[in-house]
Amino acid sequence: MNLTALSPLAFVGGLFGLAGLLYLLQRLRVRHREVDVVTTLFWHEALHEARARVLVQRFRHPWAYALVLAIAALLWAAIAAPQSSKEPERDYLFVLDVSAASSHGARFELARERLLELVEEAPRGAREVVACGSTTEQLLLPGEEALLLEARLAGLEPAATPSRLGESLLVLSRRHERPTTVIVLGDAPLSESEVALLPESIRVERAALGAQTTELAGNAGITELGLASAASGAWDTVDVLVQVSSDLADTVELVITLEGQPLAQPVTRRELGEGREEYLLRDVPARGGRLEARLAQGGASRLDDVAAVVLPERSLLRVQLASGLAPSLRSALEADPAVVLVESDPSIVVRRSGDELGSGLPAIVLVPAAEQESSFFVQEASERDPEAVLAEVVGTLALNEIDATSLAEAAGQPITVSAGSGVVREVALWEELVGEGFDFVSSRAFPLFVGGSLRWLSGTSEFRPFVAAGESRIATATLKLTGTETSALAQRPLGREAVPLTAGDYTVDGGGRLTASLLSDEATRATPAGDVLEPLAEAGGGASDPITWLLLLAVLLLLFEWRQVRSGRMP
Repeated sequence: MNLTALSPLAFVGGLFGLAGLLYLLQRLRVRHREVDVVTTLFWHEALHEARARVLVQRFRHPWAYALVLAIAALLWAAIAAPQSSKEPERDYLFVLDVSAASSHGARFELARERLLELVEEAPRGAREVVACGSTTEQLLLPGEEALLLEARLAGLEPAATPSRLGESLLVLSRRHERPTTVIVLGDAPLSESEVALLPESIRVERAALGAQTTELAGNAGITELGLASAASGAWDTVDVLVQVSSDLADTVELVITLEGQPLAQPVTRRELGEGREEYLLRDVPARGGRLEARLAQGGASRLDDVAAVVLPERSLLRVQLASGLAPSLRSALEADPAVVLVESDPSIVVRRSGDELGSGLPAIVLVPAAEQESSFFVQEASERDPEAVLAEVVGTLALNEIDATSLAEAAGQPITVSAGSGVVREVALWEELVGEGFDFVSSRAFPLFVGGSLRWLSGTSEFRPFVAAGESRIATATLKLTGTETSALAQRPLGREAVPLTAGDYTVDGGGRLTASLLSDEATRATPAGDVLEPLAEAGGGASDPITWLLLLAVLLLLFEWRQVRSGRMP
């Protein structure tokens, strides 16, 4: 037998302390009974008893003392929390699923109630409870009282996050060297391939949740929400695609709003089969607003009834072209749907080196080859590492699409690219490359280069086609769920990319905003897995808890003492 709450020395010392305290109380205790007598022969003895209210009195009731000491010793032993010294053959790890897959109807409440029942049956020193959702949260450590679990489960609800059960079990299994039975409570999917990755000493079972284990109520949810550049070619708009999965008998109603107001664009609906529908919105203004799609009636789970995305900001680029430049430049600018040519108040200019046009504005600058060593020179408006700038812009400016060999042969010298820093962003290239004798302007790379340069100069970046909880990686060091103190992200071991683990509105570096949606077909179409009715059949740990027997014996002795006192056999 082992003591888990007290050391043996503390237990023995406390026992001696109780014995001494009860001994002193037994000697200090003076109790008188009124008895009618017919003689005064005992009057002298009665006076002697009346003077006995002193600190010391002879020890008169050893059996009463022994009974009280036995009761106190039993209670003290229960406080010490003894456990059988025989080690259980296995550990028992209970995993409560708190992902969106367990949010259907009353499934989570059933899982929570079943968990409390099973924990009572498991050996106290070999049981452990965790909640598995966006992260893994410890709910009960080995040796802790089961009453603590009930308090820690209060307020715990499924979150709008996809299941990470397989990944979590792989991490948890590394903490258990002994054979372990993992008992899953909930509907998080777990594939055979994920189970195969676990050590052979780990056995996974899924506990039955009661009578409602064979089917789930009908549900509908938004499983896709994505953006794409407008098929119409309009730069300042995007197309929006929404997909809904449903096994409800009635047709679902989809409500789409932009910054809280109903969207004016018409919606095209298309049946995809197998309970899936697709909704397409064309030419939605890309002004940075928050677009939200919501199901009027979603079914068993509410977590997948809404999805949202922050639209990109894509205003037209006001470009002024200096006079006397090659006509190919004007043709490339006029063909770009993101560009509007202006004669005044530009945001970007295209000019020769030395021109005063648009001084201080981002610019594409044509420089004679004799005045610039590199064929292409990228100037960043910061003190960033030139190598990092080059790595960023080579693809953006389509420099990797240029036939450098052909240009080098025509120019009679190598085609090179370099970067540096300055006051404003600039992209400078040899003026000869856009003139006669070079096939650069007639190549596929030329309009890509001009368009990419204008977008980089304006600071316009490619928008994220979708942001799904637990999937999308965001290139930022800080990503926090709006309205919470804790960071809601998962960072990769290498790099600065972060993952929004739970659906919701986030703030990112620089004060920008981002919205992640659940978008999980597994969570929307969750189905109960094969359940085990008696996952703890071989455990046999909860029924023979020594503490229960100690407390029961103490109560019986108290009842015996009360009976003896009432009958007059004990003072």
